[in-house]
Amino acid sequence: MNQFLKWLALAALAGAGGDATAQTQVSVGKQTKDFDGAAAPFTRPNRMGATLPATCQPGETFFLSTAQAGLNLYGCVSGNWTLLGDGGAAAVNYTVPFSGQTAQSISAAQHGLTTPNLGVACFDSAGDRVEGFGARVNQTTLQVDLSFPAPFSGICVLIGAGSGGGGGMGGAAGGDLSGTYPNPVLAPTGVAAGTYGGATQIPQIQVDAKGRIVAVTAVTAGGGSGSVTSVGLSLPAEFSVAGSPVTSTGTLAGTWASQAAKRFLGSPAGAAGAPSFRPIAAADLGSGTPDATTFLRGDGTWAAPVAAASVTGGAGIVAGGANPTVISVDTAVIPRVLRWTGGYDFPAVAQNTCQGMDATIAGAQTGMPAIAASNGNATDGTAFPTGITLAAHTVGPNTVRVQVCNTGAAAFDPHYALSYTVILFQ
Repeated sequence: MNQFLKWLALAALAGAGGDATAQTQVSVGKQTKDFDGAAAPFTRPNRMGATLPATCQPGETFFLSTAQAGLNLYGCVSGNWTLLGDGGAAAVNYTVPFSGQTAQSISAAQHGLTTPNLGVACFDSAGDRVEGFGARVNQTTLQVDLSFPAPFSGICVLIGAGSGGGGGMGGAAGGDLSGTYPNPVLAPTGVAAGTYGGATQIPQIQVDAKGRIVAVTAVTAGGGSGSVTSVGLSLPAEFSVAGSPVTSTGTLAGTWASQAAKRFLGSPAGAAGAPSFRPIAAADLGSGTPDATTFLRGDGTWAAPVAAASVTGGAGIVAGGANPTVISVDTAVIPRVLRWTGGYDFPAVAQNTCQGMDATIAGAQTGMPAIAASNGNATDGTAFPTGITLAAHTVGPNTVRVQVCNTGAAAFDPHYALSYTVILFQ
């Protein structure tokens, strides 16, 4: 009988020899020696459950029933659960499938990796590696949160670099990779390594949708031999050139050069030819011979003015003389007539007396005959009464006197007369 069975017998005897209601508790640690449970029907020294307890005591162990086989046993270190090795498991990575998802979280209990130094690689349904996703590892709980900007289908691999298994991702590589992890290599595309192109050949490169070079063909460069090392730009003097010559890369630029004032861009004066900046010439304005005696007509020709025609005046008309462009009247033949109209308010004219008022008439000369007329007496609208006369005569240069005389029987007051008209003759 082994030590464990002896302990069980002693416990049974102790219970039978005393009060049935009293139970004797045996301290296995004090009442046994070199305890060995190898012959027991079964032993279960660890707590067990589907999730790790929230807290633990240093040295405590726990069997996680939901973990991957071989990654179930945890020990408490400094108050935190830590996977105890990899349980002899060969796997040191964990694969997470995605099906039209944008996010997924993987707890430490699920992936079973024991290091916070986790790497993540994701592959689409064709086996090609994808980028542009987010991966966050909680350094305490080792939970991994994965996210994609758009629904993603494929797999993501959690690579336990530094895990208890002692390595990174294992197994054969796929997609654009060949070989095995942790050191896969890019699968060859069939393009031989080497240098393509040269002084007389140009490489034509074919790139697939993944950005890989899948074919390179060397094509002979077009005709001739040698190479151009410098290109310059030459323009007429009316232009300024910048950036010339170009020996590698650069820009050739032409701009108008500065010109003197009063010049224009045109062909040679009066002829066809290359344009240039020059002064305007008479030939640019019209045909013919321009000089001091010609003028430019509306039809675009230079012509001399037509000579003045001889003008002969009739009786009393003077043409020419000292000034050939002036035509005047000969007053010795045709009298000059001066006319003036104005209003006066004469004072009353007594019987057998006269009243006069002066008018200024430009051109009047002493001795010029004059006549005067009136529209009549405005008081009653009738003409001057009998015995009233109206006369006018010059009394000096530019001055004419209009005079009303009364030879009637009674006094007359013409101050309401409308107007008077004076006519002078020379």
